[in-house]
Amino acid sequence: MSSAESQRLFERERDHLVYEISQNMNKLTTNLALLNRNLQEVNALGGTMEQTADVWRTFHQQIVDTALPTSMDGTEAEEM
Repeated sequence: MSSAESQRLFERERDHLVYEISQNMNKLTTNLALLNRNLQEVNALGGTMEQTADVWRTFHQQIVDTALPTSMDGTEAEEM
């Protein structure tokens, strides 16, 4: 194999590898953008769930507070 032929083969292989790297970097960028969008949606959903959780937490605490009998001095009465 001549030196010029080896050089052309090397350049062709190099160009092919550079093209593959470029394509894969584009795919990576696209997938990272999708991941970012999904994480933003999860974060937004978590914010709305936090409000719902606060409502249920308040409801639960009120149920617990009204269900536990208290003695005259304001402390919890002992169960029999």
